[in-house]
Amino acid sequence: MFAGLIHKAKSAVIHVSRKYVARAAVAIPFVIALGFVLAAIATTLIERFGNVSGYWIMSGGLVALGVVAAIAVWIREHRAELGEDKPQDPQSREAQTRVVFPPAQ
Repeated sequence: MFAGLIHKAKSAVIHVSRKYVARAAVAIPFVIALGFVLAAIATTLIERFGNVSGYWIMSGGLVALGVVAAIAVWIREHRAELGEDKPQDPQSREAQTRVVFPPAQ
């Protein structure tokens, strides 16, 4: 009785883990490429503005990027808390769009 349930649970876990491994396999080259992009930007800034200024500009850009990402996550979390991201049930949506006409005379 429980053998079938355990088998289904194992296959579900294997399916989910394979899906995430496949996603990670796709993401790893992009993360490595992002590292090379950051190194190229840092090198360009250092050549153009010098060591100290180039690193300050690079760190400032990364901080600005982090602040923008943090604000985006904060907004998304607060939308979810307010219920704006939740889909409405069809009956309430229908009630909002229903037009009521007065009875004909």
